[in-house]
Amino acid sequence: MTSLLHAIAAIKQNSQITGNVFVNGNLMQGLDIRQILGFIFEDDVICPTMTVKEAITMSSQLRMPNRTAEQHTKAIDQVIQAFGLTAVENTMIRYLKSSNGERKRCAIAIEVVTQQRILFLDRCTSGLDICSAVTLIRMLKELAKTGFTVVTTIRQPNSHIFHMFDEFLLMADGNIIFQGTPKTSLTYFSNLGFQCPKDSNPADYYLSTIINPDLSRCIRALKGF
Repeated sequence: MTSLLHAIAAIKQNSQITGNVFVNGNLMQGLDIRQILGFIFEDDVICPTMTVKEAITMSSQLRMPNRTAEQHTKAIDQVIQAFGLTAVENTMIRYLKSSNGERKRCAIAIEVVTQQRILFLDRCTSGLDICSAVTLIRMLKELAKTGFTVVTTIRQPNSHIFHMFDEFLLMADGNIIFQGTPKTSLTYFSNLGFQCPKDSNPADYYLSTIINPDLSRCIRALKGF
C-alpha cells in the first residue's frame, strides 16, 4: 500500500508504473498532483532543532507566500490548537514524544497549514500507543468532515479504529480484495464463506484469514471434503 501511495502522489518516478490519476474527474499530468496534495511519511523529516511552532511557521511562509502576516499567524495558531499542540508549541521537535503522537500530529499540521485539500499518510499510527492512535484517527476523521480528503495506510488497526473509517481498501499481492465501508465488508466476506466471528476485530480476521494465502487455500480445500 505504501508503494501505491507513492505512485499516486508521484513521490517516486518509475518508468514501469503506468496508468492515470484523476482528481474530481480531472487528469493529473506529471507532478501536478503535488500541487494539491500533502504527504506525511511514516518517518518524518522535520528538522529536530526547530520548535513545533517554527516548523509549522516555516511551512506556511515558504509554501503560502501570498498570505499576509495576519493570515499566517491565524492559520498557524488554528492548526496548533486543532492538533492539540499548544502545550508543546515551543518545544523542539527532537524532544517530542513519538508514542503519544505529538511528533506525528506536528508532521500533519505542517501539511494542513498549507491548505492542501488532499492528505496522504503512510502508516499513520506506527509507533503510537493505542490511546494515541485512536485520538489521531479521530482528529483525521474530524479533518475529513471539514472538506479534506484523507487517505492513509495503516497496520492492523484495532476494532474501534477500523469502524471509524468511512471506506477502506483491502489489497493482497497487488490485487484489490475489497473496497467499501467496514459494515458492508462483513456481509461481503460472509457471503463468500468468510464469517468474521462475533466480538472479533474484522481487521485482524481479514489479515490473518483472507490475505494469508496458505490459510485461504487450506480453507477452500477443506470445504471440498
